[in-house]
Amino acid sequence: MSGKRGGVGGLGLALCAASIMSTSSQAIDSGRIEGSLSVDGETLELNHSYVLLHDNAEGLLGSTPELRICLTDREIDNEALRGVAFLPVEHMARRGEVRGILMTVDPARPNEVSTTLLFPAEPGHALMATTLADKELWIELGVGDLRVVGHMPDLSEAEVALGWIDPGLRFDAPLFREREITADLEGKEALASPPVEALRDRTAAMARGDIEAVRGLSTTESVGRMEAFQKAQGLDESSLKEMMKGAGEMGYAVLEMIRRVVVREDHAVVIFETGDDTKQWATLHKVDGVWKSAD
Repeated sequence: MSGKRGGVGGLGLALCAASIMSTSSQAIDSGRIEGSLSVDGETLELNHSYVLLHDNAEGLLGSTPELRICLTDREIDNEALRGVAFLPVEHMARRGEVRGILMTVDPARPNEVSTTLLFPAEPGHALMATTLADKELWIELGVGDLRVVGHMPDLSEAEVALGWIDPGLRFDAPLFREREITADLEGKEALASPPVEALRDRTAAMARGDIEAVRGLSTTESVGRMEAFQKAQGLDESSLKEMMKGAGEMGYAVLEMIRRVVVREDHAVVIFETGDDTKQWATLHKVDGVWKSAD
């Protein structure tokens, strides 16, 4: 890794953007990194680095494409960085299964970086997050066909990152990509699609207050989050059932707003048109041949 201050502006950015789009090859290692985080007086050594390029084909994010740079204390599967938002790696961090930092970058504006601290959070609480917006956040940020190389300066005196990132962070990470789109449906085709049928079944189960049916129509991860919410709110089964009925009744109206379904192999995003600028969607995963809610 070079320590020379070269920046990532002008022609360099154009070359980087062209390079990211040029291939679908995938690296398989868990990257190299030199650096640590300091959080609440604790130093966390970072040992693994990963980068995923999200193409934003669904049109639900603010940047197209979006680079997700994940620096962690342990190995993770690259699947943990896939999806639109509320990524698997964030849920893993809430449960204490990984620690580190997630940085999202628009290649066209590399010095605007959204960061999420991957440290355990209390049920119902969001992970700590902030946006970095300094003139020179990178000594180097190079995006190639298979790898991404980054080097950050000493940010300890800057009002960014809440002091999380220790000086001189460097990484050399494999570049992964989202799954290929296997179906992009609109109108009647979207409404008749298996993912939407699964949403209808789950909405009906919620409206009936059928907790077991809802669990059966949800992924294991989704059920775990439901149970964590129930515990955090101190809800018994009866209270949960009533809350579920109310949500199900409102869900019928939301189903009428479905306009598009984007399927990437065994993952699907159902997109709603709400009539304003709010972007809403539901995520489903196919488990053993059955579409289930992953929200």
